[in-house]
Amino acid sequence: MAIGRYSRFYFSLSTRYMRVKHIAMKSKFVILNFVIALGLLLGVCLLWQMYAQCASPKSQARNALKRLDQALVSQDPRGLLETVCLPSAIRDRTQAEQNEFVRKTLLDEVSSEGIRVLAAEGAFGPLAQVFPAEAVRWASQAGVSVSNCVAFRLEKNGVVAEVAIATNGVARVIRCNNVKQMAL
Repeated sequence: MAIGRYSRFYFSLSTRYMRVKHIAMKSKFVILNFVIALGLLLGVCLLWQMYAQCASPKSQARNALKRLDQALVSQDPRGLLETVCLPSAIRDRTQAEQNEFVRKTLLDEVSSEGIRVLAAEGAFGPLAQVFPAEAVRWASQAGVSVSNCVAFRLEKNGVVAEVAIATNGVARVIRCNNVKQMAL
């Protein structure tokens, strides 16, 4: 009897030990799965960030025009000034004067429908190819390099829509002319 009692005691200890070991293994497995899932999530986030930075120049230009249209509609003066490269002639003025100048200048030039038509039907490419005669002058007025600029051009009903965008860093509009008329 004594031997049976001890064998049951040892059996019960070994069973408990195995259960504890099983629980420890299970928690290690859960932690490992969590670390793997976290690593995958981080990898997906990094890939998404890289994709967003490497978006096509045409989609960056389209987004810059959409941001310009939204900034013109909103009353946020900083938002409008962040979407355009100011001409060197007005850079030394106050923010209120700059905002008023840009708003008055572009309000009659841009519309959502005009942007959609220009992006869908207009010619797109490097500024120096789309507007070879004006490229250097427009870029220098905005204080950017011609090689960092892209442009849209669309001629419709005798009217030429012109949009030039600097793409170094955040895409900003350096010239916008007759975009609203493309919707008519």
